[in-house]
Parts: sequence; structure tokens; C-alpha cells
Amino acid sequence: IMIKEKGVWHLKIKAQGRSAHGARNYLGENAIDKLIDNYLEIKKLIPKVDKRAWKNSLNLVIVNGGNAVNKVPDQAEMKIDIRVTDTKEGKRIYKEIQKIAGRKNVEIIANADPFIQEKNNKFLRDYKKIAEKITKKKIKFEFEEGAGDARYFNEKNIPVILTEAKSGNFHSENEWIDLEEQEKFYQILREFLLIKN
Repeated sequence: IMIKEKGVWHLKIKAQGRSAHGARNYLGENAIDKLIDNYLEIKKLIPKVDKRAWKNSLNLVIVNGGNAVNKVPDQAEMKIDIRVTDTKEGKRIYKEIQKIAGRKNVEIIANADPFIQEKNNKFLRDYKKIAEKITKKKIKFEFEEGAGDARYFNEKNIPVILTEAKSGNFHSENEWIDLEEQEKFYQILREFLLIKN
């Protein structure tokens, strides 16, 4: 049962330079170079996460710039995906990125607070008890690096049971779900709904 999901900040960051002929690049200002410098500074704010951990993470997803191989690019932009452990951290990182790239050069594409559910919630306790009975396994409370729709319920103080059957390779060609686990998941949900009605 997931009791935490990270918050998300999707940002577009722009850089402006000055165009010049590639043979006389000293007459221009390379916007892509500026963007790279900005990104290297941003990476210092959010160190690389090498394994599953409840830490902030950064992913550079799109870079655009330049329109001719013999010209100094005067425009460049990148899009980044930041996952944060709490709301204050997200706001702090966003302000730091504005300082690095310049306030007018940073645009929020999307952002959402982390999902956090209390372990002692009655619905969670009842669900956990039923799941342990049906699976004959100890059910743990865990965290998730992703950001799902549970956050929208969280914003409205609506309790959420965030869980799944055994599965993997999300958003990839080889995404899968274990069918035996799916059957148990169905049984858990059925029993849980019956005791709640």
C-alpha cells in the first residue's frame, strides 16, 4: 500500500543568445551553451538518484536549439521533470532554478504536491487486514517515485488506498501484470467493498 508519492514539477527553461556565422562564433552568444551551463547548475540542486529512494530527482527530457549547422544558435530551450519529496522542497527548488536561469526564462508546464496518506487511516487498516488474509503475506506501507491521480483526492482531504497487483516496466514496451496477483487483487477489492456496504 503506497502512502507517499512524490510531487512533480515539469518546467520549460529558455535561453537567449546572439546569432552569428559559425566561422565567426566569437561574434555571437551560443544559447545552447547557456542552457547547458544552466542545466549543470540545476543538477547541483538535485543530485542523481541511483536507486529507489525517497529523494528529489531530476530528468532532462527535451532539448531544442539551433536551426543551421553553420550558425550560432540564438534560442534554446529544455524541458525537465523534477520529482520532489514535499511541497516546500518543490517551491525551494523552483525558486533556485529561477535564480539560475532568470525568472522570465522559467515556465511551469505542470506541478502537483506530493501525495501523503496517514497509515492509521481506518480504510487503510481495514484494506491491509483483508489483503493480508487473502494473500497470506504481510502487507507493507511503501512510497512510490511516480505521481498519480491520488494527489487530486489528497488535495480535497479524501482518503485514498493506493495499491496495485504485481506488475512492472510501466510506460514501456514490455509493461506487464501478473494475472494470478490480479485475481487476488479482485478478491481483496470485492471483500473490502462488501464490508463497507
